[in-house]
Amino acid sequence: MIRPKDNPFAAHRIDKLAYRFRDDSLADMKERLKQSSYRGAIVGPYGSGKTTLLEALSRDFKNNGYDVRCIFVNSDQRNFSWAQLGYVCRNCSVKTMVFIDGADWLPRWQWMLIKHFSKKGGGLIIACHRRDYLPVIKECTTSSAVLQDCLEELTGQTDGHLQQAGRILFKKHSGNIRNVFRELYFLAGQGEKKL
Repeated sequence: MIRPKDNPFAAHRIDKLAYRFRDDSLADMKERLKQSSYRGAIVGPYGSGKTTLLEALSRDFKNNGYDVRCIFVNSDQRNFSWAQLGYVCRNCSVKTMVFIDGADWLPRWQWMLIKHFSKKGGGLIIACHRRDYLPVIKECTTSSAVLQDCLEELTGQTDGHLQQAGRILFKKHSGNIRNVFRELYFLAGQGEKKL
């Protein structure tokens, strides 16, 4: 049985994986953002890398001297608190970038408020599942090849049972790579011999 901290699929290891660009780059995304006045959406299905990409983009802006304000919303927390609303909307300047992960979970009135107040700032970038919020700057998709690349980085294994298990789980979870990692974490923790 493997200890949780030694599990190759532990959250702290998954969180270190970089987004895998296939047909473009972070620089291409930033150019599309510039063309849309720094207001844009990263869209895609669950487990396709939206959060990973949003975090990479927010780090890039922070490293370039921007006041980066990040908020995460999901099915468990569908509303901003008043403190979060103040944090996002108050004292915005041209060097303020607001990042919202899970914007499609917000009540419409909160979304409209944030959209309005963020116009005073440098930009608003969101991750969501639907295309009807802001201009799309990146559509995230997954593939079995991306999963295989991540598995190799996490484990150092390039072939064998793990890759076969990855292909099976990729289909089982309809391409949701995050769910594949969760199941692999459980299997590795149970001492699954095929891993």
